[in-house]
Amino acid sequence: MINKHNSKSKKNDKLVVRLIPDFQKELFSRLIFTIGTIQAATRFGKSRRLFYHYRNCRVNYIPYDLVKTAAILVGKTKELEDNILESISFAELVNKNLKLGRTIHTKKIREKFNKKIEITKVIQKEGNYFVLNISKWWELTGLEHSLKTNICEIIKVAKSKDKITIFTKVYTHKGKIRRKIQLPIKLLLDENFFYFLGLYFGDGTRGSRVGICNKEVRLIKWVATYLSGLFSDQIYMDLMLQKRWQNSQLDPLINKIKPFAINKIFYNKMFGDYVFITYIVNKTIERILKLILNNISILIQMKPHFINPFLAGLFDAEGNVNFRDNVLRISQKNKENCKLINVLLEKVGFGFRYDGSNFVIANTKLTREGDFKLFSERIWPYLKHPQKKANAMALINGRNYSEKDLLLVKIVNENPGITNREIAKIIGRKRNQSYLSTLTSAGFITRCGERGKSFKYYPITLNSKQD
Repeated sequence: MINKHNSKSKKNDKLVVRLIPDFQKELFSRLIFTIGTIQAATRFGKSRRLFYHYRNCRVNYIPYDLVKTAAILVGKTKELEDNILESISFAELVNKNLKLGRTIHTKKIREKFNKKIEITKVIQKEGNYFVLNISKWWELTGLEHSLKTNICEIIKVAKSKDKITIFTKVYTHKGKIRRKIQLPIKLLLDENFFYFLGLYFGDGTRGSRVGICNKEVRLIKWVATYLSGLFSDQIYMDLMLQKRWQNSQLDPLINKIKPFAINKIFYNKMFGDYVFITYIVNKTIERILKLILNNISILIQMKPHFINPFLAGLFDAEGNVNFRDNVLRISQKNKENCKLINVLLEKVGFGFRYDGSNFVIANTKLTREGDFKLFSERIWPYLKHPQKKANAMALINGRNYSEKDLLLVKIVNENPGITNREIAKIIGRKRNQSYLSTLTSAGFITRCGERGKSFKYYPITLNSKQD
């Protein structure tokens, strides 16, 4: 119905409508029979042939004024409103078609970039390490001679001894933009690269941004230094906060990240109070990393040692130490990522299980000693996250509590007879029972009260045997 037309249409925009095919065919057949194509062309300012296209339903959208007048001339006014499938302003129709065109062009570009290349054709050995020959990869993609669309065009490719520079022309809604992409001729696949790859696999940014998101300053600084040494792109450093902070609160964080400077601060409702994001903007590098990740099993067969720093990077990104259960865990829910992690853990020889959210290493007493030995020999030496590295070694050495747990001991010491519920009010965390149970087992605190009652009502006192 016309009263249901899109309200966002501008008044000065001409309205076009899409009719039910059978009605459209009948309407314009009668119009041609009644007044002929010559008179119709003169009356409506259209070509004679166009009315045959209208009749044969080769044109989907027709000006509403033309359709309304045609219906009056052939006596179809009453049926018109019930036979309109869609009405839209001409300006909106143009934007709709442009959007469709951009989608088609983008798909074609992605098909060119996603050309499957056998990784063994671009990997070569140099000394004790392997390198990925980016120059050869670029030649195999064939993009230099085939990438010329309405969206992107390669103008020139320049090669020197150490790098390859690609000059492109990109058409955006802001107009024509010239861009320069710089890549190293060869990418060294050493321990540092596979450690970064593990971090990127777990905590990596997505799209053309190549980097990681993490709260640990030392990891962020390491990645920023590594990327700046490997690529010529500008290093970006962003800070994402859950809510707005005062400048006095921000200054310590900004000082921590020096000598790097924060480029942008933005806010997002997330789990946790803040996170650093460091990255370069280089879509081509992202495609190369994707190629390596998709073929990492082949690379590990060529050099089995690479699995160790990769898993270390992954543990620094997604791993955690669970003292209460005496296990090491790697969090992951993505199905495709889980398949790869499962394969890698099996290759190392870990005993583990997947609980739907975490890969739990050393989950049984039967394999725990062997799993801890494997982890300490193969993964632990490559860890760079200071807290995770310390906690992992503490667990391996037999400790079943973390340094954070000892803060509860201090609270109990300062508040003799305090209960779990009272502790929760002080530290702002409701679930403390498992932590208190661990500290009780370790002999740091004792519980007193009637048996059979819920633990959270028990008075808690400091064990007199502890300092």
